[in-house]
Amino acid sequence: MRERDKIKQQFEYFVQGLEKNDAKFWEVVIAKDCRMQSETVGDAEGFDAVKEKLVWRGPKLDFSRYRIYNTCIFQEKDQAVQSAYVIATVGVKEDYYLHWFTFGGHYLINWIKEDAIWKMSSLKYCHDMECGNTSFVRGWWKLIDYDIWTGYKKHPVISKEEAPWRVMDNGEDWTEEEKIADLFCRYAWGIDEDDFEITASVMTETIQSNIPGNSFEGKKELLTMLQGKRKKENSMSHVGKIVSIKQTGNEAEMVVWRYEPHRIGTKFTHAGNIDTMFYSVDYLWHLKKEDGRCW
Repeated sequence: MRERDKIKQQFEYFVQGLEKNDAKFWEVVIAKDCRMQSETVGDAEGFDAVKEKLVWRGPKLDFSRYRIYNTCIFQEKDQAVQSAYVIATVGVKEDYYLHWFTFGGHYLINWIKEDAIWKMSSLKYCHDMECGNTSFVRGWWKLIDYDIWTGYKKHPVISKEEAPWRVMDNGEDWTEEEKIADLFCRYAWGIDEDDFEITASVMTETIQSNIPGNSFEGKKELLTMLQGKRKKENSMSHVGKIVSIKQTGNEAEMVVWRYEPHRIGTKFTHAGNIDTMFYSVDYLWHLKKEDGRCW
């Protein structure tokens, strides 16, 4: 198994611990001296303190589902850095009614190898979305202040210094499909972190973008539109499920479905369809390699 696949597996254990509210999963994932900065539950240092912050303190749940998106892992020897989005829906049943709460955001994690096992040495969580019954976390979470626009709130990640793509290069063991999928991770991270140099890095100068009702010609025009939207929001969440990647030589096509439960879930979610995923946008990306090297 590749080292990056081992890290991916460790992160899945971490998320299972959140979903099941079982700290045993974290014992093999979080380092003893791990530091955590979270926009929801606050800061902590050391395994026991981090565990105490992560444990669910809301009502007993009848439903808990956590899903991972936009995973990107860079690894060099015994160190690694990862970005990933996690979207969760939890619920409490009352007869035939389900009180539910959906929330999510993106993680920036530094990994170190301890006794041949990858463990988190630092963990940062940026809270991007929430909808539903926020009373579940009243009194122990800090929720989004929608009166504050981006740039005016404390934010644990300094993207200009810490974004994975600025810290490490992708390894020689990356497949072409992984390199292509990484383009969406960079695109999403750059918008959500208000770091448009990263978003720009996935675009050619002559990019054409067609959105219902609008079209944009060239990188500058498209970036101007995206930056204008970002400045109006406290936080944004560009979560995507990669549906397919088709590569032919130096050209490729990628289909991504965007997941926005905080925008459309409130219209549809109920006890009978809580397991249904509602996707709001269908992206079709046409890609090419520049100089035969970089997508």
